[in-house]
Amino acid sequence: MDDGVCVGFITDKVGLSQPTVSSHMKKMSEAGLVTGKRIGNWMFYKPDRTRLEDLGLKLTCASQTDPEASFAGQLATETVS
Repeated sequence: MDDGVCVGFITDKVGLSQPTVSSHMKKMSEAGLVTGKRIGNWMFYKPDRTRLEDLGLKLTCASQTDPEASFAGQLATETVS
């Protein structure tokens, strides 16, 4: 499990085609939400839990506040950091 989960396993669990799952996982990897590792002919992915938690917190915050105020506050925080 250290290497992550094989695309074939994900495909079986979600009921989508292998090309569809591979495409989505590649996009998630490009966004930094998962990391990918090729082992032979197989591609394995595992979540970047820190990035996913951060995204979840931002989405929760955005859903509970005025989007414009939330965005302005985020910009101010990122500018100061």
